[in-house]
Formats: sequence, structure tokens, C-alpha cells
Amino acid sequence: MNALTVIGVCLLVVPLQMQVAGLIAVAGIRPDLPGAAVYGIGLVAGPWAGGAAGLVIGLLADRMSAGLVGPQLAAKLCIGVIGGLLGRRLLLADAKMHGGAALVVFLLQGVWMTWTIWWRTGEGWRELYLTAVPEACYTASIVLAGLWLVRRRIGERAERLTLLVER
Repeated sequence: MNALTVIGVCLLVVPLQMQVAGLIAVAGIRPDLPGAAVYGIGLVAGPWAGGAAGLVIGLLADRMSAGLVGPQLAAKLCIGVIGGLLGRRLLLADAKMHGGAALVVFLLQGVWMTWTIWWRTGEGWRELYLTAVPEACYTASIVLAGLWLVRRRIGERAERLTLLVER
């Protein structure tokens, strides 16, 4: 993956989340576009690039939310590294495997974020099943759609390369 592409995604995805997520919300549930971007970068570019992208995107998300610095940073860093480790081993796996892995990763992020809210305010566990679970499902479906697009593009390139080699 091109370094300029990763830098561009890192700098644009958090403001994009703030502006566009409300427009694509379904029944008030907004997808985690930065999380999906970090997971996708990890899948395609590896755990180091995924972790670095998670670090930058998490820091930007924490700073732009005007809240506590750290929860988004830790969550996005872990998502990038896990996505990179899964991509290294399972990039050619079927969609069910990646859908399930993305769902589990984003459910764990929801539990982590709910716990940080509970730790700061003393309440918030109700939000786990009202928003975190549907948000994890929505974000995992966005990851699957992005993976489908990437595989389709890689497949077209592989077919062209195969035709060139056969000649």
C-alpha cells in the first residue's frame, strides 16, 4: 500500500467521520469509519502499518472529540495490529471468516469504549447493547464491502498479470 495513501486516509477519515457518518446512519446507528479504515489498512499493509495508522487515527479521534486522550488511541492501535496479523495469515480466507473477525474486533472495541464511559461517569452499560453492538455489525459490514472491492481490484490485476505472463 502506498505511504501517501495511508497518510491521506489517516488525515481525512476522522473529519469524514464527523461530517458523513450522520448521513449514512441507520436508525441512529453510525458506523465507525476510522475503525474500518484502520482495520483495512492493517489487512492490506500489515501489522506495523495498521498499528501506526491506528495510533495516528486514534490520537486524532481523541483530540477532535474533546474528551479523554487514550481510549480511542488504544482501541484503534489494537484494531490496526489485529487487522494486520489477520491479514498476514488470512487475506485469502473467505468473507465469513473476515466478517466474523471484524465483528469480534469491533464488539471488543464497543466493550472497551463502554467500560471507559462507565469508568469516567459510573453509568453507560446500557449503551453496550443499544449502540455498541449495532455499530459493530454496521462497521463489520463496511469492512466486508471494502474487502470485496479490494479483492475485486486485486483479482483484475492478477488476471491482467496472468495474461501478460502467458504471452
